[in-house]
Amino acid sequence: PLRSLLLRGSWGEGFRAPPLYSLNEPSRNSDVLGGIPDPARCPVTGTLDDCLIIVPLTTGGNPNLQPETSTQWNFGVVLEPVRGLSLAVDYWNIEQKGVITTVDPEYIVANEERFPGRVIRGPVDPAYPTLPGPIVAVDGSLMNIGVTQTSGIDAAASWTSAATEAGRFSLSLQGTYVRQFDTQLDGVTTVSLLGDATVGTPMPRWRSTLTFDWTKGPWGATLSQLYSSGYVESHQDAESGMREVGAASSWDLQGRYMGFRGWQLVAGIRNLLDSEPPFSLKSNFQFGFNPQVASPLGRTFYLRATYSLK
Repeated sequence: PLRSLLLRGSWGEGFRAPPLYSLNEPSRNSDVLGGIPDPARCPVTGTLDDCLIIVPLTTGGNPNLQPETSTQWNFGVVLEPVRGLSLAVDYWNIEQKGVITTVDPEYIVANEERFPGRVIRGPVDPAYPTLPGPIVAVDGSLMNIGVTQTSGIDAAASWTSAATEAGRFSLSLQGTYVRQFDTQLDGVTTVSLLGDATVGTPMPRWRSTLTFDWTKGPWGATLSQLYSSGYVESHQDAESGMREVGAASSWDLQGRYMGFRGWQLVAGIRNLLDSEPPFSLKSNFQFGFNPQVASPLGRTFYLRATYSLK
């Protein structure tokens, strides 16, 4: 509507086809550890076989999986009040359906009517002709189940100076504020994973990248910060049953030279301050940190040379 003002928005539908390993991963059999009651038979028979069942559990791929589907929309504003300064705010909303996941076998048994064919039963016991047959196996392979609803705000600000004798300077900040991340881990109960790792993988409320850049002729340098806000996780020894996992922050530094025709030479340091990731009690195949939030690598140096044909 104005030279300094831009309005933008979009709406769309999407899908994600099941990965090949989700379709074709070989089935594996294991026991239902600990034993669980058969809700249809245990209250009537009271037998150990019905009240503490230990039956084969099948896990693995499922060739009948359907694509995950989604609906998403966003609306945003970009403002350039003066030359070299840009401010942007975008609101986004995503709904994902038919999420491919596994379900706790105990929940499958307790809600057999919701998962037809997942609880395999034997022939009807003549001693209890009005009851279904005893459970002989449980199918816990991947399935399409549940809805995930998330929304948030993307914010961006950037400033670039005019050319000076000392070079050209720029500063930018890009961040995402997540205001909602609700999902159904069992296909029924909706829980929030926003800043909360007590029931699943947490979604940090705020993530951002702050960048300082300088260029002069063929020379250039960039200093950037990656930041992810903290969250809470369960902790049995804490009075509240939860503990805080601190925010993750690291700084990177990079220098570059492009004075040779077609060449770009780069030297850099990742994790300039040698920061450690915030300590976490939860295990994600690693111990002591969450790899989805921070890296355990300390200060790292790298060199890179790139040649482009023009």
